[in-house]
Amino acid sequence: MATTPCRVPLCMRLALLGLATASVSLGAQEDLTLHGQDGSVIVALVSGLNRLSDALEEHHEKCLKKGALTPVTEEHLDNLRERVRRQWAELGDLERNFGALTSKMSQMLRKRVPYARQELKGCVPPFYEVGGGCYWLHKRPGLGWDDARRRCQRAEADLATPGNMLVLRDYLRKQQNPSWSNVWVGGRVTAWGNWRWLNNSAIVMNERTWYPVSRSFRADCVALAVNQDFLMTGVECDKDLYFLCEKKL
Repeated sequence: MATTPCRVPLCMRLALLGLATASVSLGAQEDLTLHGQDGSVIVALVSGLNRLSDALEEHHEKCLKKGALTPVTEEHLDNLRERVRRQWAELGDLERNFGALTSKMSQMLRKRVPYARQELKGCVPPFYEVGGGCYWLHKRPGLGWDDARRRCQRAEADLATPGNMLVLRDYLRKQQNPSWSNVWVGGRVTAWGNWRWLNNSAIVMNERTWYPVSRSFRADCVALAVNQDFLMTGVECDKDLYFLCEKKL
């Protein structure tokens, strides 16, 4: 019996069209208002784009397992991935504009009403609290370590330097699915065998935290190894991986 060819679901195409339309509409506004819903819309766009990226890859995995991935479907998936990458770039511009405006408005409010209101505490989506930190697992498109760090910084965060690695690993295990890649965090080598977090503290390396790799691969950046129970490991810095952004509470 012949295998039915896989096709890209119409709902995925419509979802991407809706996200693109919302992004263009928001970007076309002459002013992003602090007291409006613009911040919430940006958060919703980021969340929606993350989910769509995951759905595309899950569909790709299912088609491969069924042996029903046709060249036409592969081309459609590649086109959608490229459009998703462009959407991330546009959202980055929106986030920078909104962040700059929010900063200016906050400064004005502090000058006019010194005790107006305190900063909101806690984690705001797409960041979620895990083990005393606010984390955002950014999946697709994957990026190299340096680009991943810049992406985190655009969200006023940085690559993660976890204080409670055991709790974080447990959280990631519960979220994991077979299509995951390794996950960048905020550590890299500064000299032979001298691994440091971004805050310059030494990375603890033992059998409970670290999965060793050959140094001949120029594996100079730290990732969590998805197939090794999320132990830390060294990876070539230009690999396109998932990455974990963190805001300190």
